[in-house]
Amino acid sequence: MPTNPGGRAIAPEPFDVAAALKKGIAAFRDDRWRDGYELLTKVAQHVEKRGNMPGVFYSYLGLGIAHCEGRRRDGMELCRYALQLDPNNHESYLNIASVYLMLGRRSAAWRAVAHGLEIRPGHARLLEMQKKIGVRQRLTFPGLARTNPLNSLSGRMRAAMGRVRDRRRERAAEIAQFGR
Repeated sequence: MPTNPGGRAIAPEPFDVAAALKKGIAAFRDDRWRDGYELLTKVAQHVEKRGNMPGVFYSYLGLGIAHCEGRRRDGMELCRYALQLDPNNHESYLNIASVYLMLGRRSAAWRAVAHGLEIRPGHARLLEMQKKIGVRQRLTFPGLARTNPLNSLSGRMRAAMGRVRDRRRERAAEIAQFGR
């Protein structure tokens, strides 16, 4: 234990769990993954003996484990546990969607974001994640699976044609505004 110049022991400052939790979550939201993960790990070590934390804590801790340590399956389990504790927390759906994307499970991520948006319509980060995942088009051949090569190829062709159409519209608007 540290001492002051008079030789008396200095008591360590008490650890403020609530403040550390808020700072950790804020760090995650600002894409400061390592800082957030370290803070939440300290919170986990400190409260291990004291009791349960809110579900969102486990959700962010799972996201941190997946992102910082690459332990995506462990992170997924913590995110699932968070949803068991609090199935109405939109941020837990956002975090599990991020882990699903890390695992390459795009459709599961889409479903998680959709659940989050049911709870909190218009939430900016959920909408941003939805845009990142992308909106699926109607199947060209609905009788076939989405993974069927005919649907995959026709979907890619439709997307390419859409990009060409968008470029033509942009060029036409540019010509209308500035001339050739």
